[in-house]
Amino acid sequence: MENIKRHFAVEEEHWKTEHKPNASQIQLLNQVYTVVAETNRIARHTTHAGELFDAACRIAVEHGGMEMAWIGMNPPGTDRIEVIASHGARLDCLDELAQSGNWQASAAFPIARNGSPYAVLTLYHAEKNAFNELIVNLLYGMADDIGFALDAIDAEAERQTLLRDLRNSEERYRLLLDLAPDQIWIAGPDGRLDYANRRALDYFGCSLEEMQGYGWQNLVHPDDFPGVLATLAESLQTGKNFKGEYRIRHHSGEYRWCSARAHPAFDEAGQIKKWYGITTDITERKQAEERQRLTARIFDSTLEGIIITDAACHIIEVNDAFIEITGYTREDVIGKTPRVWKSGHHEPEFYQAMWQAINATGHWSGEIWNRRKDGMVYPEWITISAITDDNGKVSHYFGISSDITLLKQHEKQLEFMAHYDALTGIPNRVLLVDRMQLALARTRRENNLLAVCYLDLDGFKPVNDTWGHDVGDMVLIEIANRLSHSLRGGDTVARLGGDEFVILLQGIENADECRNSLNRLISVIAQNIVLQGQLYAFTASIGVTLYPHDNEDPETLLRHADQAMYQAKKLGKNRYHIFDPTEDVLFKTHHEKVSTIAQGLIDQQFELFYQPKVALAESHIVGAEALIRWRHPERGLLPPRDFLPLIENTELDIQVGEWVINTVLMQMERWRREGLSLEISFNISANHLQSPGFVAKLQQKLALYPDLPPRQLQIEILETAALSDIAAVLGIIEACAAIGISFALDDFGTGYSSLAYLRRLPFNTLKIDKSFVRDMLINSDDRAIVQGVIALADTFNLITVAEGVETQALLSALRDMGCDIAQGYGIARPMPASDFVSWCRNFRM
Repeated sequence: MENIKRHFAVEEEHWKTEHKPNASQIQLLNQVYTVVAETNRIARHTTHAGELFDAACRIAVEHGGMEMAWIGMNPPGTDRIEVIASHGARLDCLDELAQSGNWQASAAFPIARNGSPYAVLTLYHAEKNAFNELIVNLLYGMADDIGFALDAIDAEAERQTLLRDLRNSEERYRLLLDLAPDQIWIAGPDGRLDYANRRALDYFGCSLEEMQGYGWQNLVHPDDFPGVLATLAESLQTGKNFKGEYRIRHHSGEYRWCSARAHPAFDEAGQIKKWYGITTDITERKQAEERQRLTARIFDSTLEGIIITDAACHIIEVNDAFIEITGYTREDVIGKTPRVWKSGHHEPEFYQAMWQAINATGHWSGEIWNRRKDGMVYPEWITISAITDDNGKVSHYFGISSDITLLKQHEKQLEFMAHYDALTGIPNRVLLVDRMQLALARTRRENNLLAVCYLDLDGFKPVNDTWGHDVGDMVLIEIANRLSHSLRGGDTVARLGGDEFVILLQGIENADECRNSLNRLISVIAQNIVLQGQLYAFTASIGVTLYPHDNEDPETLLRHADQAMYQAKKLGKNRYHIFDPTEDVLFKTHHEKVSTIAQGLIDQQFELFYQPKVALAESHIVGAEALIRWRHPERGLLPPRDFLPLIENTELDIQVGEWVINTVLMQMERWRREGLSLEISFNISANHLQSPGFVAKLQQKLALYPDLPPRQLQIEILETAALSDIAAVLGIIEACAAIGISFALDDFGTGYSSLAYLRRLPFNTLKIDKSFVRDMLINSDDRAIVQGVIALADTFNLITVAEGVETQALLSALRDMGCDIAQGYGIARPMPASDFVSWCRNFRM
């Protein structure tokens, strides 16, 4: 622009010297200079041709003294000029303007675009000869500048289009890379990572920043890392493709197998400038390969013979164990059928049934006799399975067999051992039942009596504990010998286990004969035993039932005799007792009820209901008591009084208690996750509380729920249970208290507690029995008892809980008396766990 100015300054000076312009012409010249300068300024900054044309027309009129300026262009295929910008007088008034004499001169200047005519700038002035040579040259220059600006606009537009296309192309490729199922990455010549696609970032659970550089090395399994570096170094040195299989850490924390492949890109000097790589998860392939290797090792190393055939039963493979068992080599059997070693031991119907089973179920197992290569027939246990293809059609058969020759050789020995006691050599329970069946049949035929006698030694356990099991075994052998020698030829003595024996006395004609035999047995047992210079004395308790007076099957007869034996022990031992059917009815009824309870526990018929406890002073929920219920399939929902007394002091009592503790802890954990945290109490029987390992088992259960505070667990025990064995109970309660568990004395006032007991036992809570609470508003004695218990608890700093609160009047009275907590129907009935949370949230006192 400065060069142009200097050029026109020289030309102007020459023109002024030659033409001697007047003041009006000099003013016009200055105006045109202004137009050229301002137009050039606009041209340098505009990015749109229309804006440039409008500005050029406006500047020519406003700064150049023109009456009007317009720019037009010839649309392709036409012979007319279309105005695309104008300023000043209206174009439709040109003729009128010319006739009025308001403009006396006009000039047109071509505008080129990209070297070709594009438009024309036309100017109109009010003075004649306004467009002299110098001004025309200036305006030609301005038209060229406009053309240069148009070229610049086009160049910038083309550049922006190229940039946009480049960005779109990059976005498309990036999207394709991110959608790729494998991990795609780009690294520098030294292995520093520059880029990883979305699949790679998601796979490793890392950001690109974390993986860039050498961050990817932290993901490689430590055992595989040296090999990866060695392979990478070799590829860097040779310029060959990088290939490797190694374990790399998945975002789950698991190390998974991957296959990595990378291709180097070289610069003009032949040096590696980039690595373009792809990594694929091959964990499933590796696992499949390992399974194949494992299957091959099992096939080769198993001790069972394995044979594989095609669908036509032609053998295609056998293992080493098959060769060892049969004596055939692979060459002997490949391509043949299993008929090669058929023994002839089985009828055709056997094989027909075998194939029917295989075709129907896909497999068959059984004992079969085959022939070895040396001709020896041997037994084997074989399982044959049909293998199907993807269409369900049989493609192969698979057989696995074991030589059971030794098993068969020992079968007779095992059969003998199965029927006789290993210690004493007399019949065991299995043979006893078989002989009982024969004895029952004989008794029915001969129309006499069979005495089933259940004998148990009195005081035998201390022998094992004091003198050892070797002495105990010698005692049992001696007792068995004495019993065997004291019986008649048709009688049987059997040992059931431990010190329990059963004697079958056959052909008994009357009760006196039976009594004489029993007295003889008791006398035989009572004789002293001398072993290794030591004298031992024993007695026996015998239970007896007489068939057919007791017309039952062998198992029932044994049970009845066992019941009678326990009665003999209860009556003082060293005697016999004959079974009484009346006693059996009571025993059977009780046993059936207990069995039903046990089955109910197995079938998950028990539930826990929860009854809220409310602090009377603050009127808010402080806890709940877990109460067991039995949803009996026939009798409906049963309260604990209908079934717990039946299992008192039994192993089932402990099992039910353990179930209660497990269920309470699981429910407390669920509520904790729902935002409900309360103290939950539950009842434990004295039998359960004093059972071996109670505290240790409770600690193990609590360890499964580390987020549950033990202080939120409270054990309730009955007053009578607490006082049954004060020393034992005290130790257990103190051990539980040491881990944070509190205790409540339930039904207080119904037993025989003393102040000394309350002082010794570390209880936290006294529960006032509902029998006192229920009528205390109408019974002054009950009210006095309740008031006394509250005062007593206050003295010992114990919390009082009133049970059986059924009315608002009772709640108010208990609050006034200073009772701490209440529970009962007046607050809420016991409810299922599923209803408890919503009840708590809606509770209003």
